[in-house]
Amino acid sequence: RGTVGAEVHAAAVAQCLERMEEERAKGGPDLRSSVRIYLGDVCRLLPRIPDGTMSRIVLAFPDPWCAYPVRRGDGEIVKGGTQEDSRYRTVQVSTVREIRRVLMKGGGDDALTGMFLLATDVPEYVEWTTKVVEEEQVGEDMWESVDPVPERSLWLPVTSKYEKKALEEGRSIHLKSWR
Repeated sequence: RGTVGAEVHAAAVAQCLERMEEERAKGGPDLRSSVRIYLGDVCRLLPRIPDGTMSRIVLAFPDPWCAYPVRRGDGEIVKGGTQEDSRYRTVQVSTVREIRRVLMKGGGDDALTGMFLLATDVPEYVEWTTKVVEEEQVGEDMWESVDPVPERSLWLPVTSKYEKKALEEGRSIHLKSWR
């Protein structure tokens, strides 16, 4: 059992590898044999993954590419991008199809098996993802919202720099999950 991560920024990948090494040097687990990091867009990685081989997929603080104004924690409204910017978001119907394809079917000992989990500080991104997931309802293989969201420490036990920044700016963290 291992972890696969995808990140488009080389500096972030390097930082992750450095943190893993620092933890190992302090007597923590040696994750080198169980963690793989893909330097690139997850949308290019997903088609390379065999069907039904991922126990869960976590999308943590994706770039929202806001196509509409966003209200910050202090109440200020910040102008978003253009409607066309939404095409750059990670969550698209094609991506959700790939996520469905690579996920294992739910059940078994791990309650998180077969889940797609989202963490973001942008409520509009939750709305966008929910809309896209609902568009991808095909046949008997339907997505179902999981409510309540499983305990975060089980699927996202770390805090990213984006999350820290959001909290410092007074934004809330939004969690959503589907199976």
